[in-house]
Amino acid sequence: MRTSEEGMVTMLGISLLAVMLMLGMALMYMARNCTETERIFRDEAQLRLAAESGMEEAAEELSKRDADDVADMKTFPDVECVYDREPLDGIHVMAYATRRGERIELLARASRSDPVSGRTSYRSVHGCMERSGERYVWHGWLP
Repeated sequence: MRTSEEGMVTMLGISLLAVMLMLGMALMYMARNCTETERIFRDEAQLRLAAESGMEEAAEELSKRDADDVADMKTFPDVECVYDREPLDGIHVMAYATRRGERIELLARASRSDPVSGRTSYRSVHGCMERSGERYVWHGWLP
């Protein structure tokens, strides 16, 4: 003799399977999202470090110049490219300088193009140098 509960086990099994499927999909989404976030953070950190490296190399090059040579540098708002590094690991770094009175303001930009998505990521840093006697010396980072 059959009772009215004969399909209850099947319905409970299907419901449990659906809940497990949704939990598995949520876990896969979170794992993918965390991986993508980590990749973006790593790329941003690499770009920032490359830009800072370019800034420091440009500042070192400018500190070797005589102050009179730097006096011929373009003044704000005109800029002069003082450092250009060919892409290394896909990162291209350029540094620009402009003179504002007795101070040189530097801007370094690192960029990386993603050939798959066609997206280009940029990171810029700012710094300044001030005149100290016959040379310009590194003064610090600008916001």
